[in-house]
Amino acid sequence: MSARPHPSSLFAPPDRAALEIGAGGEKFVARTRLIFFGVIWLIPAAMMLGESRVDLPVSLVAASIAVIVSSLFLSALRQGWSVRAMPFLTSGFDVTIVSVTLASFALIGRPHLAVNSMVVWEIYILAIVATVLRFDVRVCLFAGALAIVQYIALITWITMTWDVYTPDPAQLAGRLSWPVQAARVLLMAAAVVLSIAAVARSRRLMYLSGTDPLTGLPSRMYFGERFRAEFARARHTGKPLVVALLDLDLFKKLNDEWGHDAGDSALRVVADVLRNATRVSDLTARWGGEEFVVVFVETPFTDAAARLERIRTELAATELPGLDPAMRITFSAGVARHPGDGADEHDLIAVADRRLLQAKALGRNRVVHDDEERGVRLA
Repeated sequence: MSARPHPSSLFAPPDRAALEIGAGGEKFVARTRLIFFGVIWLIPAAMMLGESRVDLPVSLVAASIAVIVSSLFLSALRQGWSVRAMPFLTSGFDVTIVSVTLASFALIGRPHLAVNSMVVWEIYILAIVATVLRFDVRVCLFAGALAIVQYIALITWITMTWDVYTPDPAQLAGRLSWPVQAARVLLMAAAVVLSIAAVARSRRLMYLSGTDPLTGLPSRMYFGERFRAEFARARHTGKPLVVALLDLDLFKKLNDEWGHDAGDSALRVVADVLRNATRVSDLTARWGGEEFVVVFVETPFTDAAARLERIRTELAATELPGLDPAMRITFSAGVARHPGDGADEHDLIAVADRRLLQAKALGRNRVVHDDEERGVRLA
């Protein structure tokens, strides 16, 4: 099958093509992080202009490190890095830089400030909520759990090392209050729940935006993003990629004679046949109207051509529900390959489309794999 996971699969990784369509993908997250920490950097920098406090340089250094690391993450993505663990690494960093900053307050002699910070601690909440940009429940849970564990460990370490039950002699913060600390942990947990709810809703919307409502196959918009990524990967790895454009034969006649409900039913039958005859790694989408597109990923051309012929034969033998049992539907198809038929994904589509027209001109219900029929008039 080539259908994407249903949005009910909440713990499945998000679809990267859908992310590119609806949310800008990993680069968008990296740019947002850089802007976020840039704004955070301004807070201690501005405060240092009017105050002289020992904790402000620590906050400024931590914010500077966060900006530098965020810049490196963004630079790596722009250079084409694609690490599956990147969302976990970056979200883990966002949480850990807060913990390190609070721990630094204690190490410079301000443990009361570490347990009662009114500015730095809140960044935990922002970091957890920011995981919504990942559209991945696993990242929400990971960042939330990491923040809670780190904060509990931090409070435990500080209370075992310093006396934070008496007022702060520097008057930068009050004494430790266990009810307040418990409330902070509960707020972190609440932020995780809120993030998961937002991700569940967003993934549902992304799924709908990239899915053809009639057939349940990916839409042409989704196909464009995914095909672009698959072509780039094939060009990078040197592995074969085959694309086929399919057009149902005499589909207008079926609509005219049996009605559009029958036509819609036929389209769903075609979608089911294509979905069941392709692999999860392949890409099947509705191109538009009665046209479909199939991309065979990492598949030798001869194997893809043979599979396409089997699909054509299977469809021609499939009954259409609610119609005359003798009625069948067929398709004509044009096939293009990488390497060999074009320098980019647009070239492959153009070649496949040209060969589809050849298949139509040759009498329909066939697959054209090469430009051997030079004398065919495409009309």
